[in-house]
Amino acid sequence: MAHYPPISRRDYIRTRLTPTGPSDEAECPICHDAWNAELLNNIVATHCAHVFHKACILEWFLKSDLDNNNTCPFCRRHCFVPVLTTFRITEEDTDVEVIAEFFERFQATYGGEMQVDYLREVLGFNVQDAEDKDRFRNLLDYFFNITDVDMVEGSAPECGDVAHNLMRSWIILEVLHCLGWLMEPEVWSSLLRERAAYFKRAEHYLLNVPATRSPDFFDAVVRYQRLPVFEFPVTSWSGTRPVTEVIRSLISVERQVPEVSTLAVRSGQAENNGPCGDVMLSGAFGLLVKLCSRELMCVVELQTGCLHRVIVDNERHTVMVETSRNRILLFTFIFGDIDARG
Repeated sequence: MAHYPPISRRDYIRTRLTPTGPSDEAECPICHDAWNAELLNNIVATHCAHVFHKACILEWFLKSDLDNNNTCPFCRRHCFVPVLTTFRITEEDTDVEVIAEFFERFQATYGGEMQVDYLREVLGFNVQDAEDKDRFRNLLDYFFNITDVDMVEGSAPECGDVAHNLMRSWIILEVLHCLGWLMEPEVWSSLLRERAAYFKRAEHYLLNVPATRSPDFFDAVVRYQRLPVFEFPVTSWSGTRPVTEVIRSLISVERQVPEVSTLAVRSGQAENNGPCGDVMLSGAFGLLVKLCSRELMCVVELQTGCLHRVIVDNERHTVMVETSRNRILLFTFIFGDIDARG
């Protein structure tokens, strides 16, 4: 059994590839071109002291068609935990085993790579370039294309379909979770609807096939489904001032006059809501809206597809949550003095 260093691909590239000068060899072992030491950080060494062009070793690590792309190309020493690209489903696997393991391994592989600097410096995606209107679409297509589900004869085709749809749903959710703050509202809403469509394709199979009703697997699916689809740091408005009140307005097509209520927030708890780390702002229309430690507003879909879009107004200190049921929840945050904290 192979033993892998307890480090991810992202962390290995960031911390274990060290800039160096040319080796005693006349050329890079991967591309066989001569060294160009004049370019800053053009040449790097692996943890096993083998030297390559930085672009060459990154291309090697990021290749999806290699079984050994987590090794040093020179000595084949393992550098990081293997990256999941193709998951092979065999006749001996059960539906539950395959989908659960696929999901866990995929999360472990790509969970840490949705960061602005890593995407730009390693993968070549500048998600901060507002002039590139297709940047998030291109990023999703990249992650979609480097992963696959390999079915073999005799295995249940539904299992591969579920893994495929869950995988794409999770990729979109991770992009929204990590990069949503860079998106225009219409882009964010479009990706949210796409994510819901992928999940719903898998949902019927997950909830209705008896083999998938094991408690552990069902709990894992529920945990995934209820990850925050939107987070906003209200401290970006207030600095060190604490939230003291949240005005909650419910607006619907049927009602011209909105329903308005106010939550007083004191010492990490909501008035009449008991002590809690999170303040419940709303639990209606298939959505859970929370204020975590008076610092982070979180929106969770209790039913996938219930959230249509979220719009943040920095001038008015409001967050508008629009549901797919033609309801609008408007939250206005009121901040107190610094000494009101606690």
